[in-house]
Amino acid sequence: MFLSDLFIKRPVFALVVSLLIVVGGAMALRDLPVRELPDIDASVVTITTSYTGAAPAIIDTEITEVIEGAVARIDGVRRIESNSREGVGQTRVTFTTDRDIDSAAADVRDAVGSVANRLPDDRWLTACRTRPTSHAWSRPTATASRCCGLP
Repeated sequence: MFLSDLFIKRPVFALVVSLLIVVGGAMALRDLPVRELPDIDASVVTITTSYTGAAPAIIDTEITEVIEGAVARIDGVRRIESNSREGVGQTRVTFTTDRDIDSAAADVRDAVGSVANRLPDDRWLTACRTRPTSHAWSRPTATASRCCGLP
């Protein structure tokens, strides 16, 4: 009741306090960053393996499943997606937002290195690549046709 009595008895004081609140809010709004697509630090590590001449089933059982099992034990893994094609296997490991992507990529490299002796002979090649997902809307798109392969 004290505040309402004060503002009723002193309308000029109430107006000044209201204007101070509006001006303070406008100044704070000016410094407040607002984005349509905010930065999200969750990232993806992609492991690409090449085993020349191998069928997709062999890539899947002898390489991709071994790598999936190794990276599944890493802390902070949210999702593992794999794709095996003729001669090429690709495993995408998505991490949670609280996981540092540099240490996660190092852990992925260590995990793949720890199972290297379980992979087929030395004809396979592995590459790890990191990509932040904060700008997933600008992800490149690939197209393919039935008559012509990708370059």
